[in-house]
Amino acid sequence: MRKILCVLCLLLVCCGCSNKEKKDSEAYVIDAFPSVSEQGVYHIVKGKIGNQLYFYDGETNQDVPLCAKPNCDHNNNQCEAYLITQYKDTVMNYPPMPYEGKLYGVYMNMQTGNNYLCSMEEDGSDRKEILKLTDGAIASLMIYKNKAYICLETFEHDENGRIGRLAENYLTYIGDLTNGKLTQLDLDEDSIVNFEGVWDKQVMYMTIKEENDNVKGVLMSLSEDGKENKVFLDNMSTLNAFLYKGSIYSNDNQQIKKLDLKTKEEADVCQVHTDGCTLDSGVNDPFGLMRITCVKDNKFVKEIYVDLEKKQQVSIEGNIYTKYKDGYLVMDEQGLLKFVNE
Repeated sequence: MRKILCVLCLLLVCCGCSNKEKKDSEAYVIDAFPSVSEQGVYHIVKGKIGNQLYFYDGETNQDVPLCAKPNCDHNNNQCEAYLITQYKDTVMNYPPMPYEGKLYGVYMNMQTGNNYLCSMEEDGSDRKEILKLTDGAIASLMIYKNKAYICLETFEHDENGRIGRLAENYLTYIGDLTNGKLTQLDLDEDSIVNFEGVWDKQVMYMTIKEENDNVKGVLMSLSEDGKENKVFLDNMSTLNAFLYKGSIYSNDNQQIKKLDLKTKEEADVCQVHTDGCTLDSGVNDPFGLMRITCVKDNKFVKEIYVDLEKKQQVSIEGNIYTKYKDGYLVMDEQGLLKFVNE
């Protein structure tokens, strides 16, 4: 589920891929993670009128609504930054994904079960519906080589067919971005599929298995066409393990660990300081920033951040959104981004 992710990937030279990339590139993007293009960073700001799409310009260090409407005060429902987050009966809750010169936005409605994947230009114009999925909530989505790899969690229904709660039943699809064709994969419907990225030209995903009331993580590889899948790493001790730059990173109490996918060798990365808190769920973004939730007495206390490249805990205070250039982007209380160099 999205909350499990929200929630890991291979480092990209740039998450927004350009048309100059070779066809055998392993570049990919994952929904619900920092959305970084060559020019800057897209992100959602929740304002008085609802969600708005903002753009942080990496050259000017300005963070503004993605709206070209003259004299717009960006505080009304005709603002383009607001309109771009609305589609039919659905809303864009996560920033669109830059991929090969376009943006791909996911729109969801938890009441109707409708989900749409739309493409648009990098300025938000010329929106087009690419894929539609119904009767569920998108739990994980990754775009790679003009295909969308999607895990959908379906809803329960009452005797009248009305939507109830999520059923913990999962359907996995490959959607072709060029023609809109949707193909269902023959995967276990009882286990979630969290797409982690691409390694050695294989689509990698994390799933779970239960044995004797114990839940373990399993890293799987999937062929590009979805016809072949196999276990890559079995019986992992944690579900909070994520792919980055050819290795799986995880947190084990206060120790960050790294497992090389090629050699299968494990190494310690660094220790983190938790001030007496317990490390809970963790997430890597595509640029090597691990964010870890700290809890105490079953209550959220704070997030801590580990720079996987520097192999150290980040000392910057505040809500770090992502690594960027030679520093970090920190989000303020209004949801705006500011560049900070540690």
